[in-house]
Amino acid sequence: MMVSSFSRVMSAIERKPVSRVPVVPQMFYATSKIIGVTFEEAMDDAEIMAKALLAGYESLGYDGVYADWESFTLITELFGCETYFKSGTIPMVNSSVISDRDDLRKIRPIEPEKEGRLPSHLRTIEIIKKELGDDAPVFTRVVAPFTLASLLRGTNDFLRDIIRDPELVNEIIVRLLPFIESLIVSKIERGADIIVMVDPIASGSLISKQMFREFSFPFIKDLMKKIYENGAIPSLHICGDSSSLIDLMIRTNAKILEVDHPVDIAHTKKLNDVCVQGNMNPPDFITKRPEQIFEESKKLIEDVGNRGFILSTGCDVPYNASLENIKAMVDASHSVKFEL
Repeated sequence: MMVSSFSRVMSAIERKPVSRVPVVPQMFYATSKIIGVTFEEAMDDAEIMAKALLAGYESLGYDGVYADWESFTLITELFGCETYFKSGTIPMVNSSVISDRDDLRKIRPIEPEKEGRLPSHLRTIEIIKKELGDDAPVFTRVVAPFTLASLLRGTNDFLRDIIRDPELVNEIIVRLLPFIESLIVSKIERGADIIVMVDPIASGSLISKQMFREFSFPFIKDLMKKIYENGAIPSLHICGDSSSLIDLMIRTNAKILEVDHPVDIAHTKKLNDVCVQGNMNPPDFITKRPEQIFEESKKLIEDVGNRGFILSTGCDVPYNASLENIKAMVDASHSVKFEL
């Protein structure tokens, strides 16, 4: 009997053995080249975004779709941050908006369904879910409050504030929570199956475990509950070396831990009964040959095993990644069979 990609991914999340490990690269804007469009041609057009994202899934054969194009600038623009954008690249947050407490008023109520470019992105989720149905899961990212607060404040100032003005850090985060909660609900209503909370500034490469425990963990835990209550599966993505944070990441009640390349994912999986996703090195998809990616992906599958594992990249697939390399990772997942 044929097993759908949806069922395969759900079995991995539930930590059930599978005959083939599911593979879901964190691939969004890199799909633009498949249909011959640029990043900017798709960024404001739900139909083009959906077409590109579905083309990646259909032509490369992976097991789920990230219905995203941008993770941060799409949101920071709504609060007044400037975006730096150069053709052929992806947008970057280019300015902060909170220089003192008076600027907290800039964190205003925002309706995701009505403002900025968010309606187009929500429409993309809807189009993809309608196309996929129950064949494959729809993933989508939501920026975590700690990281969003850092972008609005300016990351360097924000990290210093953790020591010199922790009250301001918490004030910014608390003011952002209603918007993040409403965005979660909107994405689930449009058809998202898995909500990935992305918190790169909370990386163990940037802050201590105690800082994570105090300023990120409690808010993420509450948001994971919100995702559950609205009928989706919560996932947590933290960039860099999150090895020291794994126990707290598990305690957020995330059903999936997306871990980046610096983490020993096989060791993490052996120590913890949790679904892990990752963690091939994203730059390698530019620089290495397909046969190298195939062998490394195959070894990762064999090292981690067939229970509670989703093969993926450690973070975003780069814009200029080789599509042949993505296909090599997918082919590796199909080549390793497990007896049930």
